[in-house]
Amino acid sequence: MKTKNIIIIMVILIITISCNIEYLGPDNAIEEASKVDFFIYQIHLSASNNGGAFQCPIIYDAIDRSGGSRLGIRGVIDTTTIKSIAECLRQRPDKHVFLYAENVIFKDNNKTWPSESFTNVRNLTGIYFPADMQAIGNNAFYNCTSIEAIVLGSNFNTMYPRMLASVTNLKHVVYYGSRLDFTGATDGNAWEGIPKGQMTLYLGNFEGYQETNSKGEKYTTTNWAKYTWKKVYYKGEFNIEDIIEVLE
Repeated sequence: MKTKNIIIIMVILIITISCNIEYLGPDNAIEEASKVDFFIYQIHLSASNNGGAFQCPIIYDAIDRSGGSRLGIRGVIDTTTIKSIAECLRQRPDKHVFLYAENVIFKDNNKTWPSESFTNVRNLTGIYFPADMQAIGNNAFYNCTSIEAIVLGSNFNTMYPRMLASVTNLKHVVYYGSRLDFTGATDGNAWEGIPKGQMTLYLGNFEGYQETNSKGEKYTTTNWAKYTWKKVYYKGEFNIEDIIEVLE
């Protein structure tokens, strides 16, 4: 009888630990974090949930498990998911966090980071955007004055006016795509409120200087997204981990 009870307890423990591993540290998290070598616990929304909100205690626990300055998410997300993260971070201004979201998938065909979703989240230090994200909405990060770095994926193709307005401390912009011309960036108003020459650009898929013409206008790597960059680094000239780790 005693042996049977011990076996039952062990089975319960194994199931509990397995659930925690699946939720907070999925087995393939390291492999999927293709550009980041250090391990991050990634809280997971099951595909069967098809989006939905994260609970704040889960978010805070994941931040603590990742060293106190990183939050990794994966799975299927929607506007509710994104806004739930923002609200939880607003409630804990003492937690200064880099949001790692490369491995999430948008629920709908509209693969845009929602407008005004992260307004006044002043403790967000940076964000690695989803690989399949195509655009950032108007004022999505308005008054997020602690953001210093963003990473944009290969599918990013639209810059709405004021998408990063008043992100006044932004210093590092990493882009893994190949577009030089951008819808919505013709006047450089995506960066409204950010002084010229403040930000450094890192172009992960460009070997060196390039230029193109679109609709009679010239676009180059050095004036990418119609901004006067402090400096431009190309493929092989920078390390993404170094950019992220400097925020901690």
